[in-house]
Amino acid sequence: MSTTTNDLTVLPMTEADIPLMTQLLHKAYYSPTGAGISGLLYHTPPSQRSLDATTAQRLHAFRTDPAAHFIKAVDTANTDGTIVAAARWDLHPHARSPSAVAAAAAIADDELIPEFRADVYRALFGPLRAAHAEVMGARPHAHLVALVTDPDEGRRGAGGALVRWGLERADERGLDAYLDASPMGEGLYRKSGFEVVRRVPFDLGEWGDREGGVVEHVVSFSPLSFLLHGRESRLGCFIVACFLVLMSVVQCMWRKPGPSPRKIVAA
Repeated sequence: MSTTTNDLTVLPMTEADIPLMTQLLHKAYYSPTGAGISGLLYHTPPSQRSLDATTAQRLHAFRTDPAAHFIKAVDTANTDGTIVAAARWDLHPHARSPSAVAAAAAIADDELIPEFRADVYRALFGPLRAAHAEVMGARPHAHLVALVTDPDEGRRGAGGALVRWGLERADERGLDAYLDASPMGEGLYRKSGFEVVRRVPFDLGEWGDREGGVVEHVVSFSPLSFLLHGRESRLGCFIVACFLVLMSVVQCMWRKPGPSPRKIVAA
């Protein structure tokens, strides 16, 4: 199934697209100047052998993991079907086993390409994966595993289109949606209905960047994605609005004076 908007079409990826996703991730996140997290994470630029190994891991998930859905935003104005953005959504319609949750949180040795600083990689991604396991546990949900937009094709709405694709599938299955995000991506996800439930700090100075400060990744989930983004959104939002108004009236009648509740929870 495809979705078209603003000269962009969202389509399932093919096996031939997976290497292009690896190239986009490399283009977007590796900094040749050595600035920020990129400069700490890599000893040297990734070799083609390492990029091929990373692609092979994605291909394995593409071929064997029924939960994994790889999608792309394609420029319909370009006859060669240029990929503007790519994403991986994992859809878990049923509760996962404790062993599956633990396996997803672990960092496998084959993730650590030779150009990575293994200690930095574990310090950065270990807490993010642990937060996923702690926040969502074994319960069913949709998980935005990866999202990347070509840096040369920004501000076209491609990232938002791929986020909406996942939220619509979450809606169809009645699932919460989950992701973790860098500070740069936080605004997009808030606009899509996600709420911050935890902040995971990463101190650049601790790993050698004395001027970088602390970078906070956010852990977010959208408990109302199936109402806000699906086919039945108008009816769903009307029902929820009526329910919330009723609950507000009841709370006003019974609530004792105290601090106002907060929607955003930070840890």
